[in-house]
Amino acid sequence: PPPPPPRSGPTGGLAGAHTLPERPATSSWGLPSEEQPQSQLEPDPERRLKSSMRSLRNARNRIARFEKDQEDTVGMFEQYRQRIEQLEGEVSRLRDEKEELRVENEQLRAQLSRSSVGKPPSDAKPIVKTEPED
Repeated sequence: PPPPPPRSGPTGGLAGAHTLPERPATSSWGLPSEEQPQSQLEPDPERRLKSSMRSLRNARNRIARFEKDQEDTVGMFEQYRQRIEQLEGEVSRLRDEKEELRVENEQLRAQLSRSSVGKPPSDAKPIVKTEPED
């Protein structure tokens, strides 16, 4: 692109002096196309080898991190599975206990209704009827 026209002002008319001169077209290697030596078109074998080794090392490191993350994830899911089984057992036990208490409550109600004809004694607590939630 052509440089902007010089501006006048406090810089003494040198405002355009900081712009770069026009450059010739460059290749992908950053050298002017007409000046690019043939050997620079492809990197030398040693540089290619180092680059390939670096890429291989990076890929191996990514794979190792992925495998470690995968192991950690499998371990977490195994812990979750065990915890779920533990909680399912606890829920089952609590349901059984609830059912036992419900049956015991019904028996006590029946016993109370048979033994007291009329109203319960004045010191008796009110009986709260519980319904099964299932």
